[in-house]
Amino acid sequence: MKLRGLIKGKFLVSLLLLWVAGMGIYQAQHHTLTSDEAIHTASAYLAMTRGEHRFDPEHPFLFKYLTAVPFLVYKTNLPARDMALWDGARPTSYDSWGESRTWADHWVYESGNNAETMQFLMRLPGIVLLVLLNWLVWWLARRWFNEKVANWALFFTAFNPTLLAHGYMTNTDVPLALMFILALWRVWEYWLMPNKVTALWLGVALSGALLTKFSAIALIPIIGIWVIATAYTRRTSWARAVGHLGLIAVTFIALAWITYFFKSPLTPGSTEIVSATHTISQYQDLMFHLEGVLGFKPQLLPSAYVKGLLMVLAGGQVGREVFFLGTAHGVGVWYYFPVIFLLKSQLVALGLLATGLGLASKQLGRPRSWSPLTWLLVISGGIFMALAMKSKLNLGIRHISPVFPLVSLGLAVTMARIQPLLRSHLLPTLVVVGYALPVLAQGGNLIGFGNIVTTPGKERHHFFQDSNLDWTQSWSRIGTVLEKEFPGQPVYLSYYQSGLTYYAPDNKQLPASRAGSDGPGAILVSASSLNGHMREYQQYEPAFIVDDAYFIYRTDGLVPR
Repeated sequence: MKLRGLIKGKFLVSLLLLWVAGMGIYQAQHHTLTSDEAIHTASAYLAMTRGEHRFDPEHPFLFKYLTAVPFLVYKTNLPARDMALWDGARPTSYDSWGESRTWADHWVYESGNNAETMQFLMRLPGIVLLVLLNWLVWWLARRWFNEKVANWALFFTAFNPTLLAHGYMTNTDVPLALMFILALWRVWEYWLMPNKVTALWLGVALSGALLTKFSAIALIPIIGIWVIATAYTRRTSWARAVGHLGLIAVTFIALAWITYFFKSPLTPGSTEIVSATHTISQYQDLMFHLEGVLGFKPQLLPSAYVKGLLMVLAGGQVGREVFFLGTAHGVGVWYYFPVIFLLKSQLVALGLLATGLGLASKQLGRPRSWSPLTWLLVISGGIFMALAMKSKLNLGIRHISPVFPLVSLGLAVTMARIQPLLRSHLLPTLVVVGYALPVLAQGGNLIGFGNIVTTPGKERHHFFQDSNLDWTQSWSRIGTVLEKEFPGQPVYLSYYQSGLTYYAPDNKQLPASRAGSDGPGAILVSASSLNGHMREYQQYEPAFIVDDAYFIYRTDGLVPR
């Protein structure tokens, strides 16, 4: 009987991991590159082949290197403007986002390369790490709790719509989720046995997270609290705890220099900022002083890393306009992430989460009834969420990806607690169906996933946009519609897109301001544009809607709603 249960458990785990891998492969092949993905891989490829990190510094390079490794073997043509764009991004004080984006788009779509092959190759490492994340959640849950909790935790992670929707990409959000929970594991191991070895491994795990995405700085106060707590509870001495913190810091500094090839070129440029995307004075003021900040001797960290960190911190403080819940906001709002979590999570998950919080609240009056591990997981998720809510940059639920494995653990513990009380197989069945079915019903297009609270179909853009809905993942499907319904006709866009030129080569792209000036054609409006500078098209009925995110109108057939 025990052997049968073991075989059954291993089969379930294997099946769920195969599901995650299959979904990753399917989406990697069927969704075109999002607007940020090619930039990440291009920047890492150039760093590896030219030894410099001037492109895309606002995202650390550890995971990006993995996405570029296939192109050390699979040879590609470089853009015609390669060196002009490379040289133009040189000054340390300059925001090279414009050159990075142009180089990457031309590399994939305009240099005679096979875009489909390139996108699949650069996404393979993300798929591997997504599977590894799911396995790690299961392994830790079994280690920390028991087999039943582990299986439930794997199920909740494997069908998490946000992790599935973004895990196969070259973006750093889901890789950070992996590094975040890996770091929490090492924090717990340090708590159990605070010594130099566990402190060293904790430093390695922290370094992996900080070199994957800058929002991993949330781990710094978490680790600081727990190391201090080991001394406070007399698990180690204060002197040793301070020494361990120093060892963790030194480990990160050493690994940062290794990751950036022991190079930190301070390339003096003009003190003038010419940025393609950022014109807000506070952001520019910080960039004006960047060379001075990086010029301090001796340098503690590589200049490219410090530059990226300062850019991210400044961007979070300055913010960007966001359309949310039917309202346009000048900058991000504090309640964005809690609400977007509610809108893009299955109702079953929200019900279980509420149940778990209710059960946990009964123990708040008895803090010692919570184990140190529970406190670690709850406080870590809370700190990360609090820092995300403080940011004025609200671009998508993907930015709180590290929270979801912790939520999966919480849901699994809740199920393990309430299932024996009901003594019925009906609850697990309802949970499995209610959690998995909405994901399966989405048909593989999970970026725009929303629960029943958000109106399905063409009205979903009233609730959220950006990387929650329209993120250029639909260019191939848009190209199919244009080639079939608007052969050879102009396509009027709010901004130029290399990807659309690749997937709809017979359609000439023109500015939206010239709509109809060259005869019949299509007007392509994304959800973000429809809520922004092209909102006048809200009064018309679109001829076609692609993935609930892109609206195609006929220039000679605008029909009022």
